[in-house]
Amino acid sequence: MSRAKKWHPSFVEYAEFIINHPNYTGLPETRKKDLSIKWVSTAKGDKGAREKWWKDKKKEIINSKQKILTRINNKILPSDVAYHIHPTKIKVCSECGKKVKIGYYYPNKRLIDKLNNLFPNKNYKQNYDFDILDIVDEIYKNNKNEIYKLEQIFLKIKKKIKFTQIKKTLINVYINKFDKSFLTPGAMSNCPDRLDGFHTYAVCCRSTADKGRSKENLNTYSEDRRLFEFWSDGDWKAAQYVMGQFKNHGMSADHIGPISLGFCHRPRFQPMSSQQNSAKGNRMSFKDVQILITHEDEGDVVVSWHTRPMWDNIKNKIKNDEDAKRASKLLKLNMEMILNIFYELKKNGMEKFLISYLNPNFAFYQHKLIKFDLNTGKTKIKKIKTNRNENRTNASRYIKKSLESLESIIIKNNRKNQKLINKLNLDQSANLIKKIYFTKGIVDAKKTCLDQITNNSKILLKNNF
Repeated sequence: MSRAKKWHPSFVEYAEFIINHPNYTGLPETRKKDLSIKWVSTAKGDKGAREKWWKDKKKEIINSKQKILTRINNKILPSDVAYHIHPTKIKVCSECGKKVKIGYYYPNKRLIDKLNNLFPNKNYKQNYDFDILDIVDEIYKNNKNEIYKLEQIFLKIKKKIKFTQIKKTLINVYINKFDKSFLTPGAMSNCPDRLDGFHTYAVCCRSTADKGRSKENLNTYSEDRRLFEFWSDGDWKAAQYVMGQFKNHGMSADHIGPISLGFCHRPRFQPMSSQQNSAKGNRMSFKDVQILITHEDEGDVVVSWHTRPMWDNIKNKIKNDEDAKRASKLLKLNMEMILNIFYELKKNGMEKFLISYLNPNFAFYQHKLIKFDLNTGKTKIKKIKTNRNENRTNASRYIKKSLESLESIIIKNNRKNQKLINKLNLDQSANLIKKIYFTKGIVDAKKTCLDQITNNSKILLKNNF
């Protein structure tokens, strides 16, 4: 049975509309051999045909000098192209058949909470039947004077401006700027893999259709799951607290040195918009490298123990953005090597040894904000030692999640690097560490582990930088 037969009939009708619309003329890989709809077509599956189509569409838009809404500093992303060419800006959810606007129209939980504080009699909920413009219409209809309370949330709305100007401001300053501080899109983009550039499901069914965005997993995201996945050093509890302060002010906390490249999860960030942070991803700029070196000179530990050998070897060789980009790729490869060693150790019953690298003691602190500067990211907090059941639970959960993550992160690692990783004989390294651990003890085993990682880092460096 084809996947399309499981979709809601309204979505199948929508997909046929997209396939036959002139905006998507020439889009390859739209159907499978049985003529059912092929929503996903990866570069590996279609030899890059669909990706090329989207790149050509971007050039066509640029050459025709059409005005296109962009998420980040006028840089046109594939998701921007998908939004621009969509003929109706309305899509149908594959799971339930609901029609939604594909743009950033729907209130996120943060906005819902703020609206309920301002309008306690309304009891707003995230049901996605109404977008922010619908809510504004409803507020104005019931009590015109109450509409100006919105200036407490949307700072660009000035008191006593006309109602039509309020809506225009919401559209131009928040919706058309893809503002993640208060709004969430009706459909998440995944261009160029997806047929119309968007997932099949919509915001209404995102938490159930996308297992990675279940409520349980989203709670983990707020804790920054990368802490577990990349075995990061640093005061993770304080870092999470400080990240929350940025989020409360509608900003994103950038780690400067990405956790996924082996840097610490420490309570020192640079402020960015969510769009900027998302675009940066796990790539460093030359400026980032300079900041990290400055922080080290000031006494901060910026990189985790397992990545320090590689970082110390390359940091002073990075002279420009191109070098920083290459260094980011190398650090990512290095992190894959490290996690593969950890995985082999876990597979060989070395969980107790691995746990010795973790820092559950940070769970036994609460934090109080003393100073916070949103413009610079400088923060001062007070740490308060506690020993409650919730602290013990968090410490245990931190250890459990870190060990569990080794299974999933290995599966997600880049397959094109697997041959190189395999050449390093990481299983033999793990066996050596295990042998030393049970004959000489944890101190010698840790030294051997670091030696193995250091040697492998040198091999990767020699072949890739």
